Amino acid sequence: MELDNTIKENSTSSYNPKLSNRDRELFELLHQEKKDDARTFNKPGYKGIWAGVVDKYKEKAHFVYELLQNADDAKATEATSTLEKERLIFKHNGTVQFTISLESDTVNKGHINAITGVGNSTKDEKKGNTIGKFGVGFKAVFQYTQVPHIYDDTFWFKIEQYIIPTLLEEDFPGRKEGETLFMFPFTSPASSYQEIVQRLRMSSK
Repeated sequence: MELDNTIKENSTSSYNPKLSNRDRELFELLHQEKKDDARTFNKPGYKGIWAGVVDKYKEKAHFVYELLQNADDAKATEATSTLEKERLIFKHNGTVQFTISLESDTVNKGHINAITGVGNSTKDEKKGNTIGKFGVGFKAVFQYTQVPHIYDDTFWFKIEQYIIPTLLEEDFPGRKEGETLFMFPFTSPASSYQEIVQRLRMSSK
C-alpha cells in the first residue's frame, strides 16, 4: 500500500520534532482507517461489541494490572502511579516504546495498531510471552475514561471511541526523556478514585 506524501488539511498534526515523516504518514493512515471502523461499530447492530470488550474483565480496575504487565514487558526498572481525584497518571522507564505499522503488516504489528485494535496483540503467545500485550485487555481502561492519553519520546496521542488514535500537539508536562506515560481522565471521578485506590493497594502487596 502506498502512503500519501501529503498531509490533508484538517488531519491529525503534531509538533513533536522526533516524529518522522514516515511515522506521521502511518499514523494518519491508521487514524483514518480507525475512523472508518468506528463508523461501523457505532451502528446499532454493532454497539453490543463494546460492552463485551470493555466489560470482559469483571474485576474492578483490571487495567492497572495490564499497565504493570506492560511496564515489565517494556523492560522497565521503575513504574509509578499518581492517583488524583480527577485522573490517574501511570509512567515507566521501559526501553521498548511505541511503534506503528501498516494494518496489513501482521508480522511486525505496531504497538499503536495493537492498542487501538480489538483482540490484536504484539506478543507471541505460542512462546508463552503474554506479558503486557495490548489489545482487548487494555480496553478495560474504558470502564474509567473515555479518552486515554499516551506519551513517549516519539508519539503523543489519545484514543477516542475505543479505537481511534489522534496525535496530540504537546507532550505531557514534566515527562522525562525515555519515559512512557499514560494519563487517564476519569469519566466518573468519585467512584473511579475509590476503586482504583483499592486496586493499587492490592497490587502493592
